[in-house]
Amino acid sequence: MDEPTCAVSSCAKPPRARGWCPAHYERWRITGDVKADVPLVERARPRAPGTRCLVEGCEKTLEKGGRGWCGMHHTRWVKYGDPLAVKVIIGDDKARIESYIDRSGGLDACHPWTAGKVPDGYGWVKVGKTSKLAHMAVWELENGPKPPEMDLDHECHNLAVAEGRCAPGVCAHRLCCNLRHIALKSRAEHNNIAKPWQYTPWRLGNRKLTEAQVGEMRGLLAAGKTVREMAERYDLSRAQVHRIKSGRAWPQITNVA
Repeated sequence: MDEPTCAVSSCAKPPRARGWCPAHYERWRITGDVKADVPLVERARPRAPGTRCLVEGCEKTLEKGGRGWCGMHHTRWVKYGDPLAVKVIIGDDKARIESYIDRSGGLDACHPWTAGKVPDGYGWVKVGKTSKLAHMAVWELENGPKPPEMDLDHECHNLAVAEGRCAPGVCAHRLCCNLRHIALKSRAEHNNIAKPWQYTPWRLGNRKLTEAQVGEMRGLLAAGKTVREMAERYDLSRAQVHRIKSGRAWPQITNVA
């Protein structure tokens, strides 16, 4: 009876585990590919103290039991299966931030942030000792600090809402870091002027009030009625009545009944 050989067709060595010879088994264990063309470190081979890491270009000395790698490269192999894996770029904010952006869609597509985000849907990243919104960090790396009285507006979101492809509020457009889609605007433009879709009829249809009722309420408030009375009369929260009274809600209604 013929002796069993390695499951790799071109190898005549006896198998050790999973049907592979020791060399191919080690390649699979290190790289995930039994046929990977990588040199293997002989674990039993003694190495003198102070020997440099086997990774080309690394000047660090070996870690005891580290398979011929320094502590950093051995740790990467333990965590990621590859001594050359780099999951976090340290010391270069621009390169680190860029590594978290998916630009595979092309120059005119949205470039989504792929790392952490905050509950309201925006990407979040630490730059130096400060944490900030990802799209803002990208914009500032290119243009310098954002003026405090200005806002960054995702025009890709505005266009998608205007065309009926998206709804106002939290959506995937908030993760976009394509500077072609991000515009610097005044706060007034950002909140009102630049959003003609904000008061379209289909949105107003979801409100409890009509335009006539808003005008009527403002007239009653101007005549001395209290916020509490208006909240009870129109079945609204007091906070919403305050917003209507100040113009933060329904700012497009200027007539008072």
